[in-house]
Amino acid sequence: MSADRTLRAVAVTLTSAILLAGLAAPAAAHAPRRPAAPAAPAVALVAGKAPFPATGARNVVLDKRARTAYLVNPDGTVNRQFPVIHGGRLTPPGRFVVSQEMAVNYDATASREAGIWRLDDFTRFNGGIGFHRVPVNKFTGRPMHSEGALGRSGLASHGCVRVSAAAAKHLQAFVKRGTVVTVLERR
Repeated sequence: MSADRTLRAVAVTLTSAILLAGLAAPAAAHAPRRPAAPAAPAVALVAGKAPFPATGARNVVLDKRARTAYLVNPDGTVNRQFPVIHGGRLTPPGRFVVSQEMAVNYDATASREAGIWRLDDFTRFNGGIGFHRVPVNKFTGRPMHSEGALGRSGLASHGCVRVSAAAAKHLQAFVKRGTVVTVLERR
């Protein structure tokens, strides 16, 4: 038996053993798939009723489970909401403060080649983590993915929160240094 055939036979045997043990889904489950539909917002938005507590100041709430960010007015009403992609465990829950707003940021962690991705309209709120538009390759000008993928599962960032171009502009007009950002993680 040739080495290639032997390797193939071993791979088939291992795959069968893993499937029988229930440790993996069948191969069909690993086929490329479209991102899942956006999750339903976990916040009930009722006209005339504030879904968030009144804080007396503008703030931003990121609901990781719903993959949605809310710009919240001082009275607790929602000014705007928009779909996002976040970094899962790399986007920690908690209460943070906007520390910096930049028109453009070249992120060295988003790629093995430092600085390949341009992060436009960057609003930093937790160390190196912030809101920004979908990354654009600074050499080709192509986005990492379409804005249509925002709010859908199957994609993750390296910790930051990706938003659409329009949402990034609204966000930067809404916040200033010191604005509170609350990241919720409900299971």
